[in-house]
Amino acid sequence: VSQGCIRLRNDDIKYLFDHVPVGTRVQIIDRPVKFSVEPDGSRWLEVHEPLSRNRAEFESDKKVPLPVTPVLRTFIKGDDVDTSRVNEVLERRSGMPVNISAGRPGL
Repeated sequence: VSQGCIRLRNDDIKYLFDHVPVGTRVQIIDRPVKFSVEPDGSRWLEVHEPLSRNRAEFESDKKVPLPVTPVLRTFIKGDDVDTSRVNEVLERRSGMPVNISAGRPGL
């Protein structure tokens, strides 16, 4: 896994290098919080460290604030959600999907 601005596995980097022409336009999508309800009803939350919005945030030791939308707020406040697990995922920002369903294994 690379440690640059974009994390990729070594094989993926090699594939892109070998198959994508130099100068190809790319689009980076910054969506630090992703969430979903799966067909089995389980709720999943994935949180990454957001990109800095300015130089002060980039140079600061403080965490960049997460964008908490009304839809996300509703999602994490559900009755079938483990609130302590949600708080841990929001704090950790590991980038790994975590099952936040109450009574389910997740971390």
